[in-house]
Order: sequence, then structure tokens, then C-alpha cells
Amino acid sequence: MTTSFRGQTTTSTVDLVLPDRFHVTEPTIEMIAIGKRAWKRTPGGAWQSMPGMEAGDLSAGQVKVSNLAGSCVDAGVGMWHGQAAHLFRGTNVRGGKRTVATIYVFADGFVHHLDLQSSDGTIEMDLSNFNTTTVNAPT
Repeated sequence: MTTSFRGQTTTSTVDLVLPDRFHVTEPTIEMIAIGKRAWKRTPGGAWQSMPGMEAGDLSAGQVKVSNLAGSCVDAGVGMWHGQAAHLFRGTNVRGGKRTVATIYVFADGFVHHLDLQSSDGTIEMDLSNFNTTTVNAPT
């Protein structure tokens, strides 16, 4: 995943295990969420609990793409890296900030790519490898 936010570009690795586990690694932070529990740490630091943060049911992305961008509309079929995808577009306004999302859903019903654009920057998420790894609680 690549994020450009206020002039800073960050590349993250996201491991996603459905229905309710993810592990995010970035240069300045690492996070793990399993069900209703989550942890974070800085490089070389100790794990800390993150109350209020949870993975939730990530498999809901199969049908609840509208949760990603507020009110989504069906935008037909498009291409992403040579593969046909059903597109949904939506706009969400929170705290005076407008975010426009384009969501790419492939034939398997999963969201495989997500583009978010706002005045603060852009986020591009590639979610093409589901359940290819394990995500365990920190030790």
C-alpha cells in the first residue's frame, strides 16, 4: 500500500487474513489487529494495546463496499492492471474534508484495489492476496 499524505509518501505492507485479522508494517509503526483486540509498536519498541481499535469483520468487504466511501454508486466495469473489475465510486465528507474513493471489486467479490483522494493526499491500497499468511498476537 502506498500513501501520500501532506507531501510525505509511505509504503506499507498489509497482511490480511479473513475474516478478522490484519498486520500492518510501516517504517515508523507496526500494528496487529485480531478481532476486537489490537496492538502497536515503533521499530524496536514494546507492543502496546490499542483500546478501541479492532479489525472487525473484514470479509464484509465482499458486499459492504459502501462502508469504505460513504454513499457509493455503481460506476460500471473498468480495468486495473489488465484485469476487469467492477467499479464503485463514492464521496464522503467528514470534518469538512472531502474524500473521493474508487473501489475495484473483482469477480471473486472481494475489494482488490482502493484509491482514496482528499485535499490531504492520496491512498492506494492493493488487497490482492487474501489469506496467504498468518497473523498472530504479539508475544
